[in-house]
Amino acid sequence: ASYDPHAYIMGNPRIRAIVDLLQSGYFNVNEPGIFDPLYRSLLKEGDRYFLFADLQMYADAHRKARELYALDRTEWDRRAVLNVASGSKFSSDRTIGEYAREIWKIGSLPVKQNGNDDTVLEDARKR
Repeated sequence: ASYDPHAYIMGNPRIRAIVDLLQSGYFNVNEPGIFDPLYRSLLKEGDRYFLFADLQMYADAHRKARELYALDRTEWDRRAVLNVASGSKFSSDRTIGEYAREIWKIGSLPVKQNGNDDTVLEDARKR
């Protein structure tokens, strides 16, 4: 089965309302057409990042976070600190390295660091 963003729109009244609001110009009264690329990406080009598939789950998580903030500020603070602390292990270099090894099955190549930026880039392109 293939992903159909229109099925999510038609199957969820809240998502349909969001799409209708986006199309209406509500968010861009002074900049007509600014969201046309987004609309085109989502509806004409098939929502390649599956945003509609995740939207309800995201909204539910946001609602739960909002409720926790209102009901138990101490727990909210604890979770916020843990969230920020766990983000420290993220590294784009490490992530790209893991993708290269584990998904793309490619290795890295050394690049000389003794030239200017243009030279380093040109050396990398030759490999």
